Amino acid sequence: NILKDINDCFLFSVTLKDLVDHTSILYSQQVNATGSLNCVTQRVDIDQDAPTIVWLQTEYVTATTVDFTFAVDELSNVSYVVLPRGAVEPTPLEVQAGTGAAGTGAVASGVKEYLGSSTPSPGAGAGGKGQDVLNITGLLAGTNYDVWFVPFDRFGNSQTEAQSRWIRTVGLDMLINSLATQEGGYTDVIQVKLTQVPTADVSVTISERSGIGNVVLVDQALSLTDYVSSVTLVFTPITWNVAQEVGVKAVDDIYVEDQHTEELKFDVRSLDVRYDALVDPNRTVVIADNDECGVIVYDPNNRPLERTLSCSANA
Repeated sequence: NILKDINDCFLFSVTLKDLVDHTSILYSQQVNATGSLNCVTQRVDIDQDAPTIVWLQTEYVTATTVDFTFAVDELSNVSYVVLPRGAVEPTPLEVQAGTGAAGTGAVASGVKEYLGSSTPSPGAGAGGKGQDVLNITGLLAGTNYDVWFVPFDRFGNSQTEAQSRWIRTVGLDMLINSLATQEGGYTDVIQVKLTQVPTADVSVTISERSGIGNVVLVDQALSLTDYVSSVTLVFTPITWNVAQEVGVKAVDDIYVEDQHTEELKFDVRSLDVRYDALVDPNRTVVIADNDECGVIVYDPNNRPLERTLSCSANA
């Protein structure tokens, strides 16, 4: 309720209410506009201090999502942007726009309206208005990200730099480049571990996707020579970050196929739902063939000027 009189004075009335609906008595005070000498020497000042995140904690990470708890020292809109790990730091205005530095595309972005809460946060001593939760979706399994945050108040005030948190989503920690093998020749090795400590044992069964016998595998912790069609690795809450090695060898067949490929699938199972929900990742195996097309020349009717060439290959 604001009433202005001929002396450029205001009657400013306010009722205060906290986050659990405790209401104060009505407070009224006559104040002057900037530059007025006709009122009592009081005025209304607009808060130009930038809001600050006083609590920010990574709480729960899955293969595609992450939850943060946070608190700000004033009500605000908290903008966030998710970028690949190591990307150039964005400015606050770039975070607000939902982009990386110089307008580069973001993995995910959004705005969380912070209205405070009745849940105390560890940042209460720094002026936090209660703990809230921010959920981010649309991420990729086993991937490193930087998440940048900036709160803006209703006047557009913000800190000069964004705050960030590094996260790694749940998944298999391994290279994703192609494996190289040769029939009857060189082999390759997969090194795999987990990206996050699990709450229960995690089994990873590796096998070829086609099932036609292009490659065979061996758990190198057990043998270097006993190749089989599939291998199962087990990671515990203690050994989750210890890499295990699996040898990959191309089957030496008799068919002429030229260079070809096979896909390895990774079937992940666990009582930890974050891992049990993983979509099977793939790994490509490039196979160099060691068979050549046979050429047969014969003369069925003893005619030197007439020859038949026969060539067969398994495509």
